[in-house]
Amino acid sequence: MIELQRKSQGNKFSMFLLLIGGAVMFVENLYARLGGLLVIVLGLISIYARSGTQIDMDKRLWRKYVKLAWFYFGTWTPLPQVDYVAIIRMRLSQLKFKPSQAGFTQEDGGYQHNYNINLIFKDSALRYLTIYTGELDDTLEKSRQMALTFQTKLYDCSTSRKHWIELDELKKK
Repeated sequence: MIELQRKSQGNKFSMFLLLIGGAVMFVENLYARLGGLLVIVLGLISIYARSGTQIDMDKRLWRKYVKLAWFYFGTWTPLPQVDYVAIIRMRLSQLKFKPSQAGFTQEDGGYQHNYNINLIFKDSALRYLTIYTGELDDTLEKSRQMALTFQTKLYDCSTSRKHWIELDELKKK
């Protein structure tokens, strides 16, 4: 079983829930305290919330999941035949808001990049599946592992110089 887990995005929200639940616990009303306790429990569960993609190679199934504490939520779907693995660079805009006399004006703050790992399918209604999004170094390593797992080539679009990496080259590294 292959599991690609995304980084947790909910820590600020979890801390907010814990703060609100803790504040409500100081109220003398029993029902308010029970509500505060419930909010604290939800905050603690959301600290451990994760999401990602699982691929079961034995049964040829995949799913995108959400994991809360020890429970996984997601539907298993048959995995089509993988033609190749691709790393795709996604450019993210960085707009900054600068105070001015007219209120706020937008200013270009440059660009950041995210990188996706896509499984590309041949002869399938599902043409591709994005299984992971992350930073360049992490994405390169995981995509190499995926290409070796599926015994297929890798299409590297992480730079402006797009190129194919054959399976033989992946095995050498």
